Amino acid sequence: MSYVDMLQINNAINDLDRRIAALEAANGKGDWTLTQSQNVPAGVNTRLLFQQQNEPPVGIAIATVSYVEANQPAHSASEFTILSSGRWDIRLDARWTNGGGATDRYVMIGSNTGVFWGKNSSSGANFNLHVATERDFFAGEKFNAYAYNGSTSQVEREGDTLITRLVATQRRAA
Repeated sequence: MSYVDMLQINNAINDLDRRIAALEAANGKGDWTLTQSQNVPAGVNTRLLFQQQNEPPVGIAIATVSYVEANQPAHSASEFTILSSGRWDIRLDARWTNGGGATDRYVMIGSNTGVFWGKNSSSGANFNLHVATERDFFAGEKFNAYAYNGSTSQVEREGDTLITRLVATQRRAA
């Protein structure tokens, strides 16, 4: 085996070590749910408020911020801030069980300026929606979870199992 071959093998091993270390360093996580149903006005992308922390967050912070959405009264919503740079998987599940008829409903994950990275929709009265996004975040980046209804309705907390929930998991450290 030549000296050049040995250098290439060493470089490959060092690269593999670096990648494994980044995976092992990824320990960010967070899990939140609604504690009560939240109104979603007709035709407005509405930020959601998660009042219950299901496990202590690591590498991510949550704050309650007051927002005004499209000529609606101010309301409180959760704003998430990434503290640990890297690749994150963000999942949002939303439950609707109330009226409003067969109308379009959406769930979205996106920046606090309304740029959406993940979106899912359906129409009807009683169902669940799920959306997920995986992307690289820098420390300090913020995001929100959003819901939209074609007619005034609510996202629900229905018992202990059919709930509106946001889960964030860091997949790889930067």
